[in-house]
Amino acid sequence: MPIRSFSFSAFGRLSGSDGPGMALGDMAWSTTGKGGTAGAEWTYTMPSNASVTIMPDKASTWHRRVEWSVTAHSADAFDGHDLVGAKFYVKMALHLPFVWHSRLRAGVRAPARIARKEDEEAQWVRGFLIGLVDDMVVNIAGVEGTVFCSDTVRHRSGLCNNERHPRWGSTNAVLRRLGQGLDPAYADGKSAPSGADRPSARDVSNAMCGERNGSDAGNRYHHTELLTFFGQLLDHDVGHTPSGNAKSNLLFNEALDIPVDKDDYLYFKVCEAGTRLKMTRSVYERRHGSSSAVRSQPNRLTSYLDGSVLYGSDGYRWHCLREKRAGRLRLMGDAQLLPKNRVADLGLTVENSPSSGPEFFVSGDVRSNENVVLLAMHHVFAREHNRLADAVGAARPDWDDGKVFESARALVAAKLQQVTYNEWLPCLLGDDGVPAYSGYKAGVDASLSAFFTTAAFRLGHTLVNKEISRLGPGNTQLAGGPVSLKQGLFNPSFFEETGPDPFLRGSANTLASILDLSVVDGLRNFLFTDVPGEGGFDLVALNLQRARDHAIPDYNAARAAYGLPRKSSFAAITADADLARRMDTLYGGRVDDVDAFIGMLAEDPVRGAPVGELLHAALVDEFTRLRDGDRFFYKNVRWPKELRAAVSAELADLDADRVTMRQLLLDNTGIAAKDLPAGNAFCPKELRR
Repeated sequence: MPIRSFSFSAFGRLSGSDGPGMALGDMAWSTTGKGGTAGAEWTYTMPSNASVTIMPDKASTWHRRVEWSVTAHSADAFDGHDLVGAKFYVKMALHLPFVWHSRLRAGVRAPARIARKEDEEAQWVRGFLIGLVDDMVVNIAGVEGTVFCSDTVRHRSGLCNNERHPRWGSTNAVLRRLGQGLDPAYADGKSAPSGADRPSARDVSNAMCGERNGSDAGNRYHHTELLTFFGQLLDHDVGHTPSGNAKSNLLFNEALDIPVDKDDYLYFKVCEAGTRLKMTRSVYERRHGSSSAVRSQPNRLTSYLDGSVLYGSDGYRWHCLREKRAGRLRLMGDAQLLPKNRVADLGLTVENSPSSGPEFFVSGDVRSNENVVLLAMHHVFAREHNRLADAVGAARPDWDDGKVFESARALVAAKLQQVTYNEWLPCLLGDDGVPAYSGYKAGVDASLSAFFTTAAFRLGHTLVNKEISRLGPGNTQLAGGPVSLKQGLFNPSFFEETGPDPFLRGSANTLASILDLSVVDGLRNFLFTDVPGEGGFDLVALNLQRARDHAIPDYNAARAAYGLPRKSSFAAITADADLARRMDTLYGGRVDDVDAFIGMLAEDPVRGAPVGELLHAALVDEFTRLRDGDRFFYKNVRWPKELRAAVSAELADLDADRVTMRQLLLDNTGIAAKDLPAGNAFCPKELRR
C-alpha cells in the first residue's frame, strides 16, 4: 500500500546503521510520499538549463527507507564537481497511534569515491549536498506546512516562526494583500496588470518626479545618507520578488515593457529598441497548474528582520558564506572584506546581481553590490557577526561551530532590530510612530505585504543624492571628492580601493535629499548605463510599472484599505498648488487614477514626521507586524544563561536598548569617534564636517 502522507522530522546527526549521514537541522513537514519506481531514471532540467538524472533505489511503499541516487548530470550542473553517486534518502518509522503518519529522517551521502576524503573537493561536495537537501526540505515544507517548531533557534527560511501558521513570513510565501476587495486590483480580477487607462509609467515619472532639487536643500529633519542606505539594507533583508527571465522558463517570461515617447531623452540616448523600456513581469505562484487562481507573487526571502541579508535564506548560500570554524562568516584577508564570487573564496559560485562574475562580492542577498554604501553596510554587520562569534567562542570554548554561529547570528538580528525600531524608524515616523511593544502576538501575520514592498518601501529612492560622499580621517575630502552615483553602482573594484570607511564616514556626515517626489537623474535617466549588458533605465518608471504588474491598488483605494478617508480633489492631497496642478493635468482630473507611489509621496506630511498619511500608515502597519508577529523578536527572546554569562555586556546593552548604529560603526570600522556625529546616526542634530 503506498504511503499517502507523513510527518517529516529531519534533525540531528544520523548514527548507527545509518552510516556517515549528515545533519539537516531541526525542521519538519507533512507531504505526500512519492518515491517513484525503483530502477526508473528521472531527468530534471535546472533553471540554469543544466540537467540532473536520478534513480529511485527503492519504491515508495511501506519500506522503511527510500533512496535516490544521482546517476548522471551535465558537466556544468555543480560548478564542475562530479556528484554522480551522491544519495538522498528518507528513513521512515511508524508514529503510533496514528499509523497513517510516519516519522521520517532525511539525509544525504556524498559519492563513495570521496565519502571519507578530507580534501577541499570533499568538503565542498558535502557542504553543497547538505545545502541542497536542506532547500528540498524547505520547499516541501513550504507547500505542505510544517509541524515542528524550534523554541530556541529561528530557521534560516523563517518556517515555523509562527507555530499556528508555520508558513507566515517564510521564504517563498506569497506577498500578503490588504484585502477588503481593494487589493489586489487586477484589471480582469485575476492576472492582467492594473492601470491600463493611466499614463505610461515613464510619462508619470517625467511629469511628477523630474530632478527639481536632488540635494539636501530643505532637509529640516536632518536625514543623513546613512538613513537612505540602511533603509536599503532593511529592504533587502525582508523582501525580494524576482522578475522572470529566460532561465525561469516561459511561464515567467512575460514582457511588460514601458512605452517611451519619441521626444523622450531615453528614446534617443539609451533605449535599445527605441520605443520601450524593457521590463519582465514578476514570477508568481502557480497553484497546482490552475489557470483560474488569482496571481500571487512570492517573497523569496524571510519577511522577518532576522539578518538574512547577511546569511542568506537558502541552504546553498548559507553553506558557502560560513567559514565553518568558530562560528564565523567568511571574510577575506587583512582588510576583512566579503568573499568574491569565485571558487577560490567560496569553494563554489552563487547567484549574484548584476551577474555571477568573480569581480563581485557575495553576501546573504544577491543585491549587495548595488552601490558602494550598501556594500559598506554589509561589511559592518558581517564584521559584527565575527566580533560577536569571537567573543562567544572565547568565553565558551566547549561550544561547537554551529552553536557559536547561531548565538552570534541571534545577537546580530537583535541589534539590527533594535537599531531599526529605536533609531531608524523614529527619524521617519516621529518618536511615537510605532505603538509601544506589548509582547509577541501569534495572531499577527508578519508576511510582507505587496503594497509595502512594491510601493511604500521604495520611498528611499527619493532620498538618494546626485553624488556619493567620501571622507577621509578627520572628515577631510579624499582626492577626487564625492563620486557620481553612476560610479558607485555595481562597482566593487572602486569600493575595494578604499574599503568601507570613507563611504560610511561620508554618509554619516552628509544630509540626504529631501523626502518628496523628486528623484535624481542618476536613478531616473542613467540607471545601469555603466553596467555591462544593461541599457539605461528609469527607476521611478520601474516602480510604477511593477506596482501595476502586482496589481497594487490606486492611491485612494490604498488609503481606504488602510482605513483612511479617500481624497476628493488634488488640492486635498497637497497644499503645493503646482504639484496638485501637475497631478490634475497628468491624470485628467481623475483622483482615483493616481498611482499610489505618486500620491503617497505628494501628500503633505503628518505632524511631527516627514511622511504623509498613507505612507505613515503603511510603515506603521508593516513594522508593527514585523515586530509583533516575530516570535524571535529581541524583546521576546529569553537568552540562555550560558550565553548571558559569555557576553554579559552585549546583552546588558540589548536589555537596556543601548545598541546604536554609531557604536556599530565604531566597533567594526577604523572610523574615529570624533569623526561621527553624536546621537542618532540617521538624523543627528549636527554633522561633523
